[in-house]
Amino acid sequence: MPSKKIHILSAFILAFVLILLFSLLSGVNITETNELFALMTIIGTIVPDLIEPARNYRHRKIFHSKLMLKILVIVFFITIILGLIGLYFMYFASAFIAGYILHLILDSLTKMGLP
Repeated sequence: MPSKKIHILSAFILAFVLILLFSLLSGVNITETNELFALMTIIGTIVPDLIEPARNYRHRKIFHSKLMLKILVIVFFITIILGLIGLYFMYFASAFIAGYILHLILDSLTKMGLP
């Protein structure tokens, strides 16, 4: 299982990339909200382990599953579309969801993978 430090560092990188992409796609200057966006991404990467703490090597259940990953990818694209059409609070929802997706992707790369 990747450490919390790896999840957080990855979230910073992901937040930076998403901020750039969102700025390019929307044409809106969102530089005053970058810190909040990055924070939401980091929170999204930490939440899965708060919901399902790693008490043993089989801690991964529904919130650490391929099904959850598929659902979140669909919801992520919906929030991106809503964010681009002017619902800017969806911009932060997409940051949280992207962080959660990143967490699941990193966990899927481990020996145990995702159930």
